[in-house]
Amino acid sequence: MDQYDVIVFAPQARSYYDDMKVDTDRRGFKLLAPRDKENIDLTRDPAGAIKWLRENHD
Repeated sequence: MDQYDVIVFAPQARSYYDDMKVDTDRRGFKLLAPRDKENIDLTRDPAGAIKWLRENHD
C-alpha cells in the first residue's frame, strides 16, 4: 500500500472497506469506492475514470 496515493476499491470488496479505511487513513492516503453501476461505467470509460479519480482524490 505504501507505494500508492489512492486505492480504488471494487464494489465486490465493500465488506472490507472499513478495515481498509483504517489502514489508508493511518498511512495518509485516500480510499475510493465507486458504487456498483458507477464502477461498471468507469471500467467502460477510461477517460471518464481518470476524470472521476481526479475529482474524488482532492
